[in-house]
Amino acid sequence: MGSELEQLTVEEFIAQTLTRLEDFISCFQIHGSSRILPLYYSYWLHSGQEVWLEESQEKAAIQGLDEHGFLRVRTSLGNVSFQPDGNSFDMIRNLIRHKKVT
Repeated sequence: MGSELEQLTVEEFIAQTLTRLEDFISCFQIHGSSRILPLYYSYWLHSGQEVWLEESQEKAAIQGLDEHGFLRVRTSLGNVSFQPDGNSFDMIRNLIRHKKVT
């Protein structure tokens, strides 16, 4: 019945991971993000997910990432990007809130 995979050693796991990462970096350097993003989005969990924007008190839908890698959402005003240095995304509560500076 079920076939079992051979367990990797830590060294083999690290080597395979770094080799794959080098492949992705090389692909990105040659072709840009257009070749990487479809694969990334195939594992992405958030597309279309509704979130609550605390500051503007409205719902928004996650669209993906912008050209700089920031979270992009669709609001009543159109697409808006959120930079992590001023905002936080609480995936448990589907909430994007502005970070308070202390």
